[in-house]
Amino acid sequence: MQPLAGMMVLDLTRALSGPYCAMMLADAGADVIKIEQPGKGDESRGWGPPFLGSESTYFLSINRGKKSLTLNLKHPAGKEVLRKLARQADVLLENFTPGTIARLGFGYDTVRQLNPRLVFCSISGFGQDGPGHDLPAYDLIVQGLSGWMSLTGEPGGEPFRPGVPTGDINAGMFAAYAVALALLRRERTGEGAYVETSMFEAMVAQLTHQAGRYFATGVVPEAVGHLHPSIAPYGTFRTADGYVNISAGNDTHFRRCCLALALTELADNLAYDVIKIEQPGKGDESRGWGPPFLGSESTYFLSINRGKKSLTLNLKHPAGKEVLRKLARQADVLLENFTPGTIARLGFGYDTVRQLNPRLVFCSISGFGQDGPGHDLPAYDLIVQGLSGWMSLTGEPGGEPFRPGVPTGDINAGMFAAYAVALALLRRERTGEGAYVETSMFEAMVAQLTHQAGRYFATGVVPEAVGHLHPSIAPYGTFRTADGYVNISAGNDTHFRRCCLALALTELADNLAYATNRGRAADRDRIVAIIEHRLAEMPTTEVVRSLREAGVPCGPVNNLEQVFADPQAQHLGLRCRVPHATLGHVELVPPPWQVAGEESAMLAPPTLGQHTDELLRELGYTPDDIASLRSEGAI
Repeated sequence: MQPLAGMMVLDLTRALSGPYCAMMLADAGADVIKIEQPGKGDESRGWGPPFLGSESTYFLSINRGKKSLTLNLKHPAGKEVLRKLARQADVLLENFTPGTIARLGFGYDTVRQLNPRLVFCSISGFGQDGPGHDLPAYDLIVQGLSGWMSLTGEPGGEPFRPGVPTGDINAGMFAAYAVALALLRRERTGEGAYVETSMFEAMVAQLTHQAGRYFATGVVPEAVGHLHPSIAPYGTFRTADGYVNISAGNDTHFRRCCLALALTELADNLAYDVIKIEQPGKGDESRGWGPPFLGSESTYFLSINRGKKSLTLNLKHPAGKEVLRKLARQADVLLENFTPGTIARLGFGYDTVRQLNPRLVFCSISGFGQDGPGHDLPAYDLIVQGLSGWMSLTGEPGGEPFRPGVPTGDINAGMFAAYAVALALLRRERTGEGAYVETSMFEAMVAQLTHQAGRYFATGVVPEAVGHLHPSIAPYGTFRTADGYVNISAGNDTHFRRCCLALALTELADNLAYATNRGRAADRDRIVAIIEHRLAEMPTTEVVRSLREAGVPCGPVNNLEQVFADPQAQHLGLRCRVPHATLGHVELVPPPWQVAGEESAMLAPPTLGQHTDELLRELGYTPDDIASLRSEGAI
């Protein structure tokens, strides 16, 4: 049984973030009804070339598994159809400009009167309220404002956007995860919910170690090109005939790397209770990734381990294995990301553990999958970014490949895994059965090659890096101003005309050949050259002011200091302080979604083994038992 089988989703979204969320729900078995404007439909139906017949490959790539219903939501009869559907639906998704859905008569307070069990999800650019909530947003704009672009590129060079629309996709993924959690809660309480996220929050939430470095030191992280700020060697290296990624993420890998290259001189030189099980004495290897450190704690580790308890266990010791068996009998979820086969050799493969606990959801995350010709290759984010095609899409046309400055391979695999776990828990509520779910970094990265993969499948032409531009929309890119950079996204015909008029480019605004995106895309180079010439005379603040007043999606390219100083970021609470056992407090980025009426209760990351005694006592171990386990090296 698919987790969402029998559930109806009303998809009122368009473009990418919302449709991606709805597609993820459709993939899980939901009956997704895509509601579109009569005659025109989702604006992405016109984004191209390429097209397959009359269908945009962009649209095709993110709308699988849905039914299309055209409704005029400004017509009384169209509204009545939507009201009838809302009475039956399980989920309603919308990504209109904040306030629009309420003005149409379908805000959450209205719709929940029709259906108290409905999960209503809003996805926006910058949140539902606050000083910047109503700014028009496209992926490019949010990439710049969130700090991602300031972290991608050569040190001191131009900022770059990753070649995949991460802002849209990440918001869609977080929204799908939040919807799954809300449905899980509904199974237990019978209550619907209002959940919301934004592209801005989704992007900032993934500034893991970069935000941690900034909060700890006050030094603004910058693009580091092909290198990593905390791990060495980790980067892209030129070979005799191309490029190779090398990631020596721990001491063993470093020595093996040096010996293999004959460098002997270097070689010899939801309210779940999450229990993080670590190796005694050493812990998670990321505890050593730095600088910077706060006291003895790596800011890298702190940034991704909030809200957990730390239990040190030697899983090669019989007594350590017995502790894990006792925990597994009580657990709801077990997560592991060992090299494929390792967990089974330790005696805790799924077939073994489900005998202890048939209701357990067992999740495996790997680099390249649990089987197949490349399943046992060692994987780090950098390696998967290269193999997945992401790096080939990021950078200047014909130039060197670049990795995005955020560890997307690791984060995306974790996000997909969390979504799969939430769906499996929801399915367990309905069936009583546990499940084995698995994903990989490689699959997670390839799954986000939305319109790029669609273009390749349709044409056979391999997509390449396009620098600051977009392959299907014009003008859409990063432009140099008199004193910096600005992102402009004229994603529809109205935006294009407003953009041209705001910049006093009437020759472009009045050119009938540019009245549609198809015409603009065909003459992109000329349009871009004219806009570039105009912007070179204007300071960034003037460009942003003029275009925002005209309602054109735009924004500067922020560094992390500017991100967290942004009034909207402060309104959304994207930098928060939590108590820590040894450091007094740490500053972290919170989850990028909210559930109406619920407060987030964030806890600090644990010190190594901080909760070992507490957790063992809960399992029935006496103080003498714990002392014995410690002396034997089991904990």
